[in-house]
Amino acid sequence: MKPVPAFRPRRDSLNDLGRTDKEHIQRLVLGLAKYETHFHPRGDYSYGQDLLSFESMELFLAVPTTDKFPVESLRGSNTKATLDIKAVLGDVLLVSASWLLGSSETRFDLYDCCIVAVQVNSQPFVIPAARTLTSTIGASAAQDMEMGEDGMIFEKGSGNEGPDTTKWVYWIPCSDGTWLEAQSENSEVIGLRHVEFFTDDGLTDHLQLKQKDWRISRRRAEEVGEVVKKSYDYSRWLDQIWSRPA
Repeated sequence: MKPVPAFRPRRDSLNDLGRTDKEHIQRLVLGLAKYETHFHPRGDYSYGQDLLSFESMELFLAVPTTDKFPVESLRGSNTKATLDIKAVLGDVLLVSASWLLGSSETRFDLYDCCIVAVQVNSQPFVIPAARTLTSTIGASAAQDMEMGEDGMIFEKGSGNEGPDTTKWVYWIPCSDGTWLEAQSENSEVIGLRHVEFFTDDGLTDHLQLKQKDWRISRRRAEEVGEVVKKSYDYSRWLDQIWSRPA
């Protein structure tokens, strides 16, 4: 996607746009994101539940963003914890916003970034997070891989074998310093999902154990944290694009 600076608004001018012009910008961002799914290495089928609807965006962004999930709301249960995931803003939308606002970051810089909307006890939360598309058939079918000193490395942009061979894995930062992990069924993540909790060290061990079978590039908790920070930064950009004109 080549930038066209002459047609992009300055970030500091977005708040000066009227309602109609602002809506045109918002629809452009969503249109670019939808277009991106058709050429994405992950396949458009991976993005079927990403929120790309103009009508739904205002509802999503009407909830203030919080940087940590209030984990105490799920703790203390005798049963395995579940989380109600209501919506996801994914990398294709964040890349589109990045292009519009003149960032030099590319698809691969934001590859695992996302923002999730969840609900606990009727209370909605919007939280910047990280996710990666994993394999459900293991490393034996990998097409793009390199051997290094640390063993097998799977690069971003590797293909997959179709919608029946993948699933999303999400990591959401929690208020007590742990990580919440939720997994989709194939590409479907909306609805109630069983979750697990990991410390930083526990998540690193978990990623290194799963890296080969899942065919993912992430290997350490700090790498996931770096992705979440970018997700948070870009959530601010989306707030700017979708802010109401004065």
